[in-house]
Amino acid sequence: MFNSFLKNCVTGEFSSKIKEACHMSSGTTSVSLSVFATNPTDGKLVAILQQRGPWDHEQQKSQSFAGCYQLAVHGKTETPREAVLREAHEELGLAFAELTAQTDVAVINGVAVTAAEQVLHFLTLVPFDWLSQIELHKSASRYVLITVDEVDDLQPINPKLHRSGVDPNGARFMFQDEINALREGFARLSS
Repeated sequence: MFNSFLKNCVTGEFSSKIKEACHMSSGTTSVSLSVFATNPTDGKLVAILQQRGPWDHEQQKSQSFAGCYQLAVHGKTETPREAVLREAHEELGLAFAELTAQTDVAVINGVAVTAAEQVLHFLTLVPFDWLSQIELHKSASRYVLITVDEVDDLQPINPKLHRSGVDPNGARFMFQDEINALREGFARLSS
C-alpha cells in the first residue's frame, strides 16, 4: 500500500513544499495527523478518529464541540514534525508516539483557515496491531475506525454546536478541512 506518494513522503527533513506551506500566513499554524492502518480482518484501509469528551482537561472547562470527531492528532506547531510527534504523544500516548516516530509522515495539504490561521494536514500508515498501543488523552471519549465508504457520512461541524455538543440524531460531525484531508488521504493511499 506504500505507493509512490508515500515513497516521496517526508521524514526528518521536511520538503520545500511543507516549508512553503508553513509560511502560508503570518499567523498561527496547527497540524493534524491522519493515522491509517489496514484492518487484517477484511483488508480494508481504515482511519482513526478521536471523539471529543465533555471536558477539556488542558483548559479546565467544558469541551467545545463536545462529542464531535477530529483526526487522531491535532494541535499547534513548533516545527511540523515536532508538533506531529508531540501531539501523538499527548493524544495517543507515549508508546504509540514512539512507534509513530519510526514511520514516514507525509503532507496531505495545507489549508488557510483564515488570513491569520493555517492547518497543515499530515498522514501516516501504521501496522494495525500498533492501535493496541493507543492511550487516549483524558479529554477524548473514545476512538473509532472508519473506512473510505464512511467518510461521506461525516457532517461538517455546525458552529451552533460549539457549546451544546453533537446533534442528538447520532451523526458524526467534523471540521470540513479534516473531512477533506481524510478523503485526500484515503485517495492517495488507495491509488
